[in-house]
Amino acid sequence: MGRELIKAGGDKIVGDKANKLKYTPSTLCGILTSSVDSQKYNIFKELALEILGDKGCFIFAYNTEVDLIYSEKRIKDWSIDYSRFVKSGQIIPVSTDEYLKDGTIDIQHVYSYYCNLIDKCKEKGHEKILIYGTRNKFYEGKLTFEKSYEFHNAIKKIAMGKGVMILTNFFLDEFSEEYFYSLMYLYDKFLLYDSSKVYIYKPNSFTEIEVLFRYVKSIFTDRMLLHRENKKLELLNELILDSSYRNTTDDLLDTLLVKISEITSIDFGCIMKITDNFLVKENILGRYKLPPGYEEELDRHKLKLDEIVIFSNNRVTIQSSEDFEEPILNCIYKKYNIKTFVSIPIKSKNNSVIGIMFLFSSKDSKSIYEHIHFLEAVGSTLWALIQKQKLQEDYQKSISRTEKLKALGELAGGIAHDFNNLLTTILGFSQIALSQELSPDLKEYMNIIYKSALDGKNIVERILSFNRKQFNHKKDIYSINSIVESSIEMAKPRWKNYYESCGNSLVIIKELKSNSKILCVDHEIREVIINLLSNAMDAMESGGTLTIKTYDENNKAVIEIGDTGPGIPEEVREEIFEPYYSTKGAKGTGLGLCIVKEIVEEHNGIVEIESGSGCGTIFKLYFDGILRSTKSNNVVKAEMSIDVEKELKVLVIDDISQVGDTIVRMLSTLKVDADLEITSSDVMARLLQKKYDIIICDLAMPDPNGIGLSKKVKAQYPDVKFIIITGWPSELMSKNYESVDYVLTKPCTLEDLAKAIKSVT
Repeated sequence: MGRELIKAGGDKIVGDKANKLKYTPSTLCGILTSSVDSQKYNIFKELALEILGDKGCFIFAYNTEVDLIYSEKRIKDWSIDYSRFVKSGQIIPVSTDEYLKDGTIDIQHVYSYYCNLIDKCKEKGHEKILIYGTRNKFYEGKLTFEKSYEFHNAIKKIAMGKGVMILTNFFLDEFSEEYFYSLMYLYDKFLLYDSSKVYIYKPNSFTEIEVLFRYVKSIFTDRMLLHRENKKLELLNELILDSSYRNTTDDLLDTLLVKISEITSIDFGCIMKITDNFLVKENILGRYKLPPGYEEELDRHKLKLDEIVIFSNNRVTIQSSEDFEEPILNCIYKKYNIKTFVSIPIKSKNNSVIGIMFLFSSKDSKSIYEHIHFLEAVGSTLWALIQKQKLQEDYQKSISRTEKLKALGELAGGIAHDFNNLLTTILGFSQIALSQELSPDLKEYMNIIYKSALDGKNIVERILSFNRKQFNHKKDIYSINSIVESSIEMAKPRWKNYYESCGNSLVIIKELKSNSKILCVDHEIREVIINLLSNAMDAMESGGTLTIKTYDENNKAVIEIGDTGPGIPEEVREEIFEPYYSTKGAKGTGLGLCIVKEIVEEHNGIVEIESGSGCGTIFKLYFDGILRSTKSNNVVKAEMSIDVEKELKVLVIDDISQVGDTIVRMLSTLKVDADLEITSSDVMARLLQKKYDIIICDLAMPDPNGIGLSKKVKAQYPDVKFIIITGWPSELMSKNYESVDYVLTKPCTLEDLAKAIKSVT
């Protein structure tokens, strides 16, 4: 799940027994979680138990009585006698009321309090002392930006001066980047927890911790998931955008070869464009340590493409010296002591080969094979980088992390898996809520949440489709005004938070006069509108007027979004739609308007710009209009029962109880009796105790997974229908497992769930 990002810059501890978190005196550690993460206490569970077993102390701070009750419950879940340890003084709860003086935190008092408390513990013979606290909304208004640093510095001094280990839990969905970045250098390490794995990250640079913070926060903060859809695509491109591009294409390619050499340990290499006489000096685009005389050798022999048989498969090819068949190449390679030869096709957008990357090594081929997937990723990506470089020769960044391309597919799948679990709960409970009697305001809010969750689901599918090079866009007819209205509602939290916090004013003028509907993928058009609204707000940081209009013009439905910002100079107007072109510096990725143009053109639409320096900007989107239909696609409806001959009993199996409970409650809404099981190994015993008609099981269950469990169940209970729920349904259905009766896509709606039940009964 993208954990390679962490592994590349820090230590990775896998498993909670093999390499567990160790007690380290005089250490200040940060834990990165969210306010809804129920697993945060598991990060240091074994460490705390070890300390208590060694007659040490575990001190934890709590902010409210509710917080205390929650903490006590989680600690009791460790199967210890909590009351006994409290009475013996080994577990010490500390109310953060102790920190306050006149409503603000008295830092000197906090420092003195903990120093005295630690001294008392040590006087009682408790040598190992672990202190745990949280940073969340409780501290808002109680610490200024400057005081926050001073507070954490005091905590650091306590850890160092008293020789104790202190853990600070950062709730990233309640904590700003600015505050976090100001504190990061005080911390010795940061901890992440994923199921049974603890990841330890030691920050080496601001760039690395910034990537870590944004990556983790994007997972934990479902507000970003729901209201800033474009961030998901940006996240997938951070591995590429993290690399800085050089001033020229030749410089870019030379740098790329250097980075590849660092990963694969090649001796020298080059990148060449393809022509009839392609193996000639003039076709070399990039060079890395080419030996003297090598380029002249190429010119002398002028080998043609059709003479090099090994390139005909258009795949990465690795050859050992004993495999060299072409006589001239064989002669050249012997001269330069080449034992392994690698050719990597560089493919254009239409998958045609437009160049070849050659890598040469004096080592045997075994050392190269482990990098073959990375090299394939480079070959597929290089064309886009070259195209961008040709359009924008003044790249500001250098390629520093090209090796991370090999983890791009894994990152996409891992993020999608986590997002799907989040969206299952959001989508399920919002739809259940919409089936209840609600006030008009609440119904409107729930409808926004439901639509946002559906958009999130569609974007996850789009990311996975992109990763598989497959696209499945289902278009329908939607009111253009309705799409614009929902986009505005989703963008509201940003402008309210931004402008109100800065004390600036944003005037919104909304004129939605179109009578048209359009044939479209609705969430993609919302993505376009939210992108343009975000750009308009970025252009008006100090406030201004945002105008949003819809109208009909010559059989076209028009969306118009205007701002009163500084405008776009004419000389860069044509470039703003190019991939990776950005005027926002480090804040921008250069993908937003590129995505806007691509989506609009996929809908047979047109994007027009009216702008100039100092006079604001207007974007106009033109779509083919379908006028005056009374049918609406925007009302959320769900079939709230399943018509079957007998009462069904369903067992839901999911190791994430929150997700499993959501499915159970959705089934209850459909009037289906359902139970939840969170452990695969307990399923067979459960089936002995109660008869079930249907099992709905998550594919990613541990030991065994959903497929393995389906085979075990079918072997003993062939009449039980087995439904697999997964975020990768196409890959599963292509294998046609006999033990699986139906594949349900995660996240699912009530309609999806009802359809699955009906299909197997």
